[in-house]
Amino acid sequence: MENEKIELLKDSENYFNKLILETQNIGNLIQKGNEIEALKAIPFLTEGIDYICNVIYLTRDIHCKEISTDELNSKIKDIIDAIENEDMVLVGDLFNYELLPLLNSIKEKVYSV
Repeated sequence: MENEKIELLKDSENYFNKLILETQNIGNLIQKGNEIEALKAIPFLTEGIDYICNVIYLTRDIHCKEISTDELNSKIKDIIDAIENEDMVLVGDLFNYELLPLLNSIKEKVYSV
């Protein structure tokens, strides 16, 4: 069973890297004024975050450190609130300065098995 979890982590690492790149891309699109294109990409990003959260949950017993996705869920809620308020400057800032560093931090913890 542990080997399957390690294999799941290996398989998901490339996906996690793409998720981080897409987060950067969305933040950059918003900063450049391409809000419509950025908004179209967000549903795919949230699916990716959901997948990574599931990987973290399924492999939680083999991580070297405790990994919580609570803060990640909180950031997603903040992004949704900012979109609903049509505050695209805040949305861009949340992607670039809060979500991206958080994803990088989680990635470091997840893949240091």
